[in-house]
Amino acid sequence: HSLVLAKYAAPPQPTPPPSPPPSPPTLGIFSDKPALQTAVDLWCSDEPAGLAQYGHISGWDVSAITDMSMLFCGHSWCASSGGGSTTGKDTCNPDIGSWDVSAATDMSGMFDGASSF
Repeated sequence: HSLVLAKYAAPPQPTPPPSPPPSPPTLGIFSDKPALQTAVDLWCSDEPAGLAQYGHISGWDVSAITDMSMLFCGHSWCASSGGGSTTGKDTCNPDIGSWDVSAATDMSGMFDGASSF
């Protein structure tokens, strides 16, 4: 009987190919201030880690960011006012000359306390 059943049994289905791995996030493209603030904080406190995680700061795409207030603020009060961590910001001096800031509507205090800019 098993010979007869094997003859008429449906052939095994091929194993479907595995799903492709998710695409890695595109480095250095920011659509909101909190994400950019986190990246700036990391860059200024640990540049090699910032480079590894986000790519070089000079190539970051910040064209969608409207609020850049206190982004590089180095005063102690900045952290409690939305300016993120102040670690390393007093001496942080990255090349951001190629950033497209045309969408920015608020750049108040962006470099307060950042003596190297």
